[in-house]
Amino acid sequence: MDGFLLPNTTGDGRVDSVTRGFIHVVELLFPGRIRACYLTGSSIDGTAAHVDGDSLNSSDIDITVVFKGKAEQHERDRFKKCRRACEQLSQLGLDQLDAVALDEDGLFGRGDVTLGTASVLVYGEDFRASIPLPRLSDQTDHAIALSFDLLGMLRGIPPTALTLPLAYPVGDGEFYGYDYREEAYGGKPGTRILVETVSWMATALVALQAGRYAGTKSDAVRQYRECIGGEWTEVVEGVYECCKLRWGYGIPREEEARQSLRGLCRQVLGFENHFLDACRRHLADRE
Repeated sequence: MDGFLLPNTTGDGRVDSVTRGFIHVVELLFPGRIRACYLTGSSIDGTAAHVDGDSLNSSDIDITVVFKGKAEQHERDRFKKCRRACEQLSQLGLDQLDAVALDEDGLFGRGDVTLGTASVLVYGEDFRASIPLPRLSDQTDHAIALSFDLLGMLRGIPPTALTLPLAYPVGDGEFYGYDYREEAYGGKPGTRILVETVSWMATALVALQAGRYAGTKSDAVRQYRECIGGEWTEVVEGVYECCKLRWGYGIPREEEARQSLRGLCRQVLGFENHFLDACRRHLADRE
């Protein structure tokens, strides 16, 4: 594998270097066991954001490693140790690595939206065409669960404590608490968690109300407009386009931009309550 070339490049030398290095380590630790490695997320579509010295509010390098057949527990445990070590090393270069391990048995059994529709092969055999989509109900439940986790994170409460109507995370904050910060990441404010939250809520609603799959943030935003539309479309689009694409997850310094961000954040609470109400009705219908 020495000096191997990625079958697909991101166009970003730092991302490609971290990707090659991680694949080298994985192949050394699991010789002959890896069928493929894929990149997902914003590294492959040109929308990655980077805030100097702030890994929480910078885009991850998302790598999925697929084991042949079934990954044994000792392999999964070893991969977790490998991932933690490589993630720590990647942060020294200001690139946040986020690696996950899957196996063929699991993929063929439950399916995967992101690998099947929004990934790029970076090592091994490309078998995406044979990966099924998950059941729509499973995709819906997955997106709802992640949305609840993020809504709770913004408010510092467990997802089980969320109740209608929600209040702002920080009612008297300039951005109502949506400029989430965490001491473990340096305590710097940013909007990555806000973008993640709105994108996953949009993903869940696209699945729940339109019966469609969304494999990326941008796909969720596009499908929300096309398949659902309505009064919250501008909030969904605004958070993604402004907070991620325009300001790169950072908090803008210019007063006019700060006022625009505050206006967006003011509207987010309504979308959150709209989402929770839709989930409440969905869960009631299932009982």
